[in-house]
Amino acid sequence: MKCRALQLCIVAVLPLLVLSQRRGSPKTAPGVDSGDEECSGVYRGDVGSILSPGWPQVYPNNQFCVYHVSVTPGRTVTVTINSVDLQERRRRKGKRKKKQRGRCPDGLSLYKGGPGSVKKGETCGRSSVNPFTSSSHEVVLVFRSDGSVQGNGFNITYTSSGCGNPAIPRLQWVLPGSRVVGGTVAEPGSWPWQVSLRANDDVTWHFCGGSIISEEWVVTAAHCVDGNYKPLVVVGEHSREDEGDDPERAVVATAMTIAHPDFYWWTMVNDVALLKLASPLTFSDRVSPLCLADTSMVTSPTTFCTVTGWGTMAEGGDCCPNELQQADVPIVADDHCQQTYQQLFRQSFGLVPRARPEKHICAGYTEGGVDSCQGDSGGPLTCQAPDGTYYQAGVVSYGEGCGQENIPGVYTQVSYVYEWIRQTIEEN
Repeated sequence: MKCRALQLCIVAVLPLLVLSQRRGSPKTAPGVDSGDEECSGVYRGDVGSILSPGWPQVYPNNQFCVYHVSVTPGRTVTVTINSVDLQERRRRKGKRKKKQRGRCPDGLSLYKGGPGSVKKGETCGRSSVNPFTSSSHEVVLVFRSDGSVQGNGFNITYTSSGCGNPAIPRLQWVLPGSRVVGGTVAEPGSWPWQVSLRANDDVTWHFCGGSIISEEWVVTAAHCVDGNYKPLVVVGEHSREDEGDDPERAVVATAMTIAHPDFYWWTMVNDVALLKLASPLTFSDRVSPLCLADTSMVTSPTTFCTVTGWGTMAEGGDCCPNELQQADVPIVADDHCQQTYQQLFRQSFGLVPRARPEKHICAGYTEGGVDSCQGDSGGPLTCQAPDGTYYQAGVVSYGEGCGQENIPGVYTQVSYVYEWIRQTIEEN
């Protein structure tokens, strides 16, 4: 193209210059705003995944994606590259060995902290990369591709330190088809984030569960603390009636109860609340926090997760078992759960809430028999990330009966309320 006016030529060429500069590998981490809008973003949560554009198909040409990972402040973040397939490094000709390494035409760069932090390194081709642990709660990853050869991209997971790693392994996995609501007895200490909520005037009366997420904060269901009730919180417990069997058991008062402001009984949307403890916990083998998932951590159908609690072991049964129970349940496809509860909503004339896929997550067997039940409300639906870290995908919320055929349990989706959880803790 020939330009006849100098001003027009400058305008036409300038975007190409900017594009060329942006495609390089900057020495310091750029901000998300400098990346392509369709693939860049901030990833919040203690567990998450980052996939290249189009994964697992080939990624597009001319991409510049900036991924800013920010886990809970005070923790560190570990990045694991599970799979990488990018254009191979271009070899440079010459006698100097340092130059023979060449550059990455399509590259994935890692920076040691947030925007402005220094570069850790860059990879391309199909090279295996060791997991990287930052010294802060932030890292930035940048992916760039040129206009030529493409690959299948990358699959990355990140996890936060200090959560979701029990010192005591679980006793066993519950076999599919178990006919006991609540599953089997858990190994003492294998779910160290599990708490029991008790009445202020009767410490023996268990009525809901919850999960530890930090030294001062517990997550539970909003319907458990209606009216901002401040329950007693029992941590480090396995046997409710045999206190001597749990040496690290402690009863802590609640200083502040904050229910989600948009929780509604008739929809059971945003059924989540935070309890700020009157005194901070001391973490140990039997008392430690659970990680929280953000929107990037997809818990796909048929994935097995675990619900724990001291809820009733049969629909209509007496509350509550002495020992902590565990039950493994498969995640149910959103459309199936939505259709099931839409039908129940109509049949009950609106008494059974609808399930909303973007706000709820459902789990249970088609044949029924394994489920959360009364007394489990507020407890965690715990899943396992590829690196073995446990994270909370759901908060036990509601269901039609317990363990009924073709009716899964409904849980508040933690990724949907994660930003509210994080912001609330930061402000209080």
